[in-house]
Amino acid sequence: MMYTIAVDVDDVVLDLMPKWLEHYNLDFNDNLKPKQITDWDITKFVKPEAKDKIYNYIHNKEVFEESKQVTSAWAGLSYIRLMKHRVIFVTANNPQNVKYNWLIENAFITRTEDFVVAKDKSLIFADYMIDDSYANVKSFCGERAWLMNKPWNMKYDWNYRVNNWSEIITHLASRSFFE
Repeated sequence: MMYTIAVDVDDVVLDLMPKWLEHYNLDFNDNLKPKQITDWDITKFVKPEAKDKIYNYIHNKEVFEESKQVTSAWAGLSYIRLMKHRVIFVTANNPQNVKYNWLIENAFITRTEDFVVAKDKSLIFADYMIDDSYANVKSFCGERAWLMNKPWNMKYDWNYRVNNWSEIITHLASRSFFE
């Protein structure tokens, strides 16, 4: 059986947080690390004078262009496609089409119809989802949503978690991804 798997982009495929914080740290003379961000609301962790500016970085295409791929993401997505499943990339923010272009340039996507911009991911019709947002996996209406472990989602109780793409590949190979 062929399934559609919705995959988040930021910090699931594109390793955004390190470059986001690098730019913030440089501008605000801070030393904030991704592991210190233990809540989805990043404003809780930045300097007071940066609270109203921190989200400006995710509208800066350079932050995305400088970001690397999450380790083994390409291999994991290739494996999903090898199994004849459809991968769609779903993201809430796409400044100047930078995420779409990044996915094209890094050979993650070849068809425009496999890229969706949606802030409310509960509206996405797919069988499975891989995301790093607890709110997104909780509201997902498909068969199962996998939560990619990140410091900002560890406080939530969720049964279907993975640490990395290698674990996703293991779940896919054993078919436990779908059970």
